[in-house]
Parts: sequence; C-alpha cells; structure tokens
Amino acid sequence: MRLVLREDDEEIVDVSAALQNEVRLQLIAALYDGDYSLNELYNDFDISDHRSSVHRHLEKLREAGIVEKYLDQSSDEKTYRLREDGVEIEFAD
Repeated sequence: MRLVLREDDEEIVDVSAALQNEVRLQLIAALYDGDYSLNELYNDFDISDHRSSVHRHLEKLREAGIVEKYLDQSSDEKTYRLREDGVEIEFAD
C-alpha cells in the first residue's frame, strides 16, 4: 500500500494518530516478528493495557492501514499481521 499524503489528507491524520501511542508501537514491533492472535499479543508480550484496550489499539492500526486481521484456519482465531504491502509515506508537494 502506498499512501501519498498531502497536508489536507485525512490519511496523514489516521497514520499519525496510530503511531502516537506507546502500546500501538509495541504491537507493531511484536507483529514485525510474525502473526499473532489477540490472546497471544495480550498474554505473550509485556503490554500493560487490558485485553479490550489491546483490541481497540489493533483496530486503530487496522483502520490506519498498518495491520490487517484474518481468520487463522488452524486455530479458528482472528489473527493480526502487518500488511504485506506495507505503508509507504511519501509527502507530496
């Protein structure tokens, strides 16, 4: 995914807001190493927020186009991963 951001684009606000939170940055770092379910992210990583807060953080990252959610067929759990096509930010004139 390639985002061309301009001063008036709403996308820059979404991406910027998503990256301005320590928990969301921790989630991005965890997902950099692989795909994880909500339970795995909450239980296996030192994330101090409640489980419902972790879910809200993941949804904010998904809305910003940074992560995606899919159903893992082997565990039947919703699983999160960084978008394969990534997010490229280019500031246009």
